[in-house]
Amino acid sequence: MDFLLKFGESVRRWPQKEAFCIGKDVFSYQDFAASISAIRSILKNETGRNGQNIVAVIAWDDLYSYAAAFAIWLEGKTFLPLSPRNPATRNNEIVRQTGAELVFSAGPVPRSMLSATHVKIVDVKGLKSSKIHIEPVERNPNDLMYVLFTSGSTGKPKGVQITYANFNAFVKAFLDIGYSFNENDRFLQIYDLTFDASLHCYIVPLTLGASVFTVPWNEVKYMYALRLLQNHELTFAKMPPSTIAFLRPYFPSIRLEKLRYCLFGGEPLDRDLVAEWRQCVPHAMIQNVYGPTEATVNCLQYEVPSDPEKIKHFNGIVAIGKPFGKNRAFVAGKNRNAANPFQKGELCIAGPQVSPGYWKDEEKNREVFFELPSGRKKERWYATGDIVLTDKDGDFLFCGRSDGQVQVQGFRVELGEIEYHTRTYLRAQAVALAKENYLGTQQIHLFVEKCADPVALREFLSRKLPDYMVPSEIISVEQFPLSVSGKIDRKKLYEMI
Repeated sequence: MDFLLKFGESVRRWPQKEAFCIGKDVFSYQDFAASISAIRSILKNETGRNGQNIVAVIAWDDLYSYAAAFAIWLEGKTFLPLSPRNPATRNNEIVRQTGAELVFSAGPVPRSMLSATHVKIVDVKGLKSSKIHIEPVERNPNDLMYVLFTSGSTGKPKGVQITYANFNAFVKAFLDIGYSFNENDRFLQIYDLTFDASLHCYIVPLTLGASVFTVPWNEVKYMYALRLLQNHELTFAKMPPSTIAFLRPYFPSIRLEKLRYCLFGGEPLDRDLVAEWRQCVPHAMIQNVYGPTEATVNCLQYEVPSDPEKIKHFNGIVAIGKPFGKNRAFVAGKNRNAANPFQKGELCIAGPQVSPGYWKDEEKNREVFFELPSGRKKERWYATGDIVLTDKDGDFLFCGRSDGQVQVQGFRVELGEIEYHTRTYLRAQAVALAKENYLGTQQIHLFVEKCADPVALREFLSRKLPDYMVPSEIISVEQFPLSVSGKIDRKKLYEMI
């Protein structure tokens, strides 16, 4: 499957059908193709400005940012999204690492966003062409489709490389699961364009002739998403669990009869939360999906049963299920050998969706990518850093991050267990963090949403947990800070300690 060819079919079959609903504006497939074609003609004139063929886009929520991405792909080049919310230092570092010399933006770019002087910035807002050109150039499937930069432990962002072959493998694997999509479906796109889940939420529907409804980056995401789901009767929604966690007080008044598929991913999904959400989406298939950026969007999925008692979980976190498509996974113990059955270990992934590696970071590549014998050949694996175990049915259960286990007073502590008991008691979000104090020992800090009685919570936890696991500090927050991907921003919480 080639997603660009499928997109071209959608344009030819349904030129006047709505492709995007962005704010109050509706754009047809013809409108979208006209903007792509105009930007593409500019791109042709800029060929050869950099050897890597990387083209950056200031990724606003507007038609022209989406069109710029498609123009880049149709020309066989590499899409590099830059967040308008990033400080200039971060965007400059990304541009420096990649050598990008061309930046598309739907509007002026202030120095507070990008101050690099060697780049050429082209304003693409409002561009349209009367001559539609949406045939892709010939390219090698192993050419880079995009580079997404994620946070690095050293403070230096690291670029995850994904090829056209990686992404086409994902699209095929996803559609082969057995969804009954058609051109009448309406997809929610809630994610920032620098997050790979966004690619899922706008590329897949455009290959089907379906419609994409976006959530502006400067809106309150969960309330705006709810309005879209209700007012436009959307049929497909993929969201971070935080979205419905914020909507929990409104559950009794929410009923989304038209929603057929509801996917959650990006962060752990709470069993009790999703069981309550089920009443809001009576006709929807609910799935928990898993996939690091390094394995192209999603590679494992678990269908959540309608009976809450049958939902598989670990410490209240819903299972991530089994690999789909040609993806494979195993639980690694010491020395990355297979762990014993039902034993915790690190989740490792192989298959056509696995990234060729990080941008010019061989040290990191050696750390997380490795090979194991497979017949007469060797197979390349990615070590995710996520701790899992498998049950008797072969479903993977998410147990936490490898860095989510800390030593407190000489004892090993799973922070996820503290969060589980807190959620059970408060029926609200909770995040446990460990931070070294001035004495050099680890202390546990528990953040909870709108906790009216921290004393009562501590008493409850003391009845459920050993003394060394009871948080030394309980911090009540009105609302958890969110990252651009819609996940709880743990870095900002650390700064509050």
